[in-house]
Amino acid sequence: MRARAACEGSQSWKSLSPGLGSTRAHAGRSPLPPSERSLSGSFWLSAFTEGIAEATGRPCTAGRFYVDTLERIVTHHAPERDAPRASAWLKAQAKAFAAQWDGKHPAKGLTPDGLERWLNEGRQGPPDFGRAKIVQLPAEEWHEDDWSDLGARVD
Repeated sequence: MRARAACEGSQSWKSLSPGLGSTRAHAGRSPLPPSERSLSGSFWLSAFTEGIAEATGRPCTAGRFYVDTLERIVTHHAPERDAPRASAWLKAQAKAFAAQWDGKHPAKGLTPDGLERWLNEGRQGPPDFGRAKIVQLPAEEWHEDDWSDLGARVD
């Protein structure tokens, strides 16, 4: 509700909610026509999932309900809006997003919503809360004096 009140006056709440209205265009761009959206949506989904899968090495799926989000991304961020170039750009951005955030729990996850948030916030990386604490070195990095810590006799 707070977000709704904050944006009243400058933009309509309806234009910011997926599925409730048309997507507002960025910097003078017109919204995508319905025919282009319906034709390109499956290509955008495929490009997004391929980018995430390539970066993480795990399979990725995304449902058709993310087409609205991908449309906003293409409308606001993609340099070219035609299906082949927008799909290639989406794949590259999804791959960069996943490479930067995989395993670090991004807001909204490794989803088109998470990608949109990452793009809107300037492609920032995960927060750094200080040096990671090493509890125990991996076995291949142990030295002879480390064995004595485990009760083994070192001569």
